[in-house]
Amino acid sequence: MNLFQDFDLGDDVQPELRDSMLKSMVESMSFFSDLNREEDWKDTLSNELHVLLRQKIIMPKIAVEVERWSAWSTGQTVVKQWLPLIEHLPDCFYEQVQNKMQKLSAYDLVSWKDNLNESQVKHFCDNYLLPKLKSIMDEVEITLPVENQKSVQNFKNLMEYSDFVPKGMMVDFFEIYFFEK
Repeated sequence: MNLFQDFDLGDDVQPELRDSMLKSMVESMSFFSDLNREEDWKDTLSNELHVLLRQKIIMPKIAVEVERWSAWSTGQTVVKQWLPLIEHLPDCFYEQVQNKMQKLSAYDLVSWKDNLNESQVKHFCDNYLLPKLKSIMDEVEITLPVENQKSVQNFKNLMEYSDFVPKGMMVDFFEIYFFEK
């Protein structure tokens, strides 16, 4: 993976700081081959270099990839390779990504949860996912014996999203929309 393609520190960095940053980058390059070790990688960089990498490389790359990410049939996108380097999706990209996440399957949506911060997950659940789950729940009919296969399938579909929805929100959802049936 060539994360530093087209990288330029620019003229706004003093030569001695530039040399120090480049040396630190070269020493830490091996950590980029395994993004599961991002904490180790971050520890090898100075705060100044980490901020510079975020501003000059990572954020512009995410911006380009979010714009380019138009065919959303799965949650796999180049955007996700950059997110471990900055912890979570920056709020400035959330609205665009949220609109695209609405088209994902439950499986692909769940794979995105760790890339969002807590408030982004809550916002997505409140504004999109819980209303969607309510419409699915509205079609569930509880009868004995369970003969309504459509209701069983709807309930299974609803439960596929349970790994994305925070536990407390899911409990509240079931108390309101399921146990009242």
